[in-house]
Amino acid sequence: MAIRNWAVQTLEKLAEDSACSVKKAKELPSANADSDSLCLTLKRLFLAKSGKGYGTLTMQGEHKLISPWLKEWWEEKIPFQRLVEEGLDILQERLGTVPAVTQSYCLWTEEVQGEQRFLYLFIVESSVTNVVNQDFALEPIEHFDPQTLNFAIRLDMTTLFGNQSENSTDAAQVYLARGQRKLAEAACIAFGFTSKIDIRKDTETVLEGIERYATNLDHNQAQTFKRKALEFCQEQDKIGEAVDIDELSINSDEHNPQAFAHFFRNELPGNASALRPDSRKLKQLVRFAGRGQGVSLSFSSEVFNQSVVYDEQQDTLVITEIPKALKAQLKRYMEQQEEPNEQDDSD
Repeated sequence: MAIRNWAVQTLEKLAEDSACSVKKAKELPSANADSDSLCLTLKRLFLAKSGKGYGTLTMQGEHKLISPWLKEWWEEKIPFQRLVEEGLDILQERLGTVPAVTQSYCLWTEEVQGEQRFLYLFIVESSVTNVVNQDFALEPIEHFDPQTLNFAIRLDMTTLFGNQSENSTDAAQVYLARGQRKLAEAACIAFGFTSKIDIRKDTETVLEGIERYATNLDHNQAQTFKRKALEFCQEQDKIGEAVDIDELSINSDEHNPQAFAHFFRNELPGNASALRPDSRKLKQLVRFAGRGQGVSLSFSSEVFNQSVVYDEQQDTLVITEIPKALKAQLKRYMEQQEEPNEQDDSD
């Protein structure tokens, strides 16, 4: 990760109905090994997040947007410092109208990869810990904890503002933390983010294609194919890349690498050659899971109708080859239940 520019600022909103205050440095900090390491950690955490949104940026809206300033910076009409200052002002304005409480750091990062340029913004909630000071007393301090990532956006600047901008459907990627959803949604609005990909539809399409193709294979081949397909989709999700159907086909069946791609195009025509499925939902390819009425179950599809048998007509599930740990728990529980009865008999 080659860092060309970076900047850190603070956002503070101490009550839901209060104004949002900000602090920013007068000059950009110099990049060093520590800043590079922090930016790399945040990038890795962001890319590993499931449930990200994909789309592009709009240049016009009802309120001020950051996107026009991004274009100005891309065209080298303004420096990086002006971009992050204007961006922070717009974030401050948007967050001031949101019923949220936060004490956050804003970290802007420009990354260069060959001819590609990317811009990241990470909004990370401040964390408090205690240190022992020189008087041997505990002293609370605020610190930057990458694990408290509230919002992140990754912008492929080359695609957004270069020659490929008209065909862009995933040049902007966003992550919104569930705990600070309102703050994250306000940040999306500030950037002018517009979703262009239906993650649910893409997930259903990939699931359908894999399941239907697997019905043409024997049991062991089908399980191996599903497992490899899931692993490939998870790897793509972790690096922020779409699932290319041709690459999925090659990586999932080394003996017949083009078979799935050929099947997918014939049986599910009209779909894009690269899709953005939610890798969390694809786990059902290799595992069944569910919970309700005090019961929680999860088991591999490989044991379905072998050590786990489902009778649809009777609506029953029979489990054989019970896991040792579960069997031990059941045995202990039964012994505990029998002890009071033995005491009653002795009386």
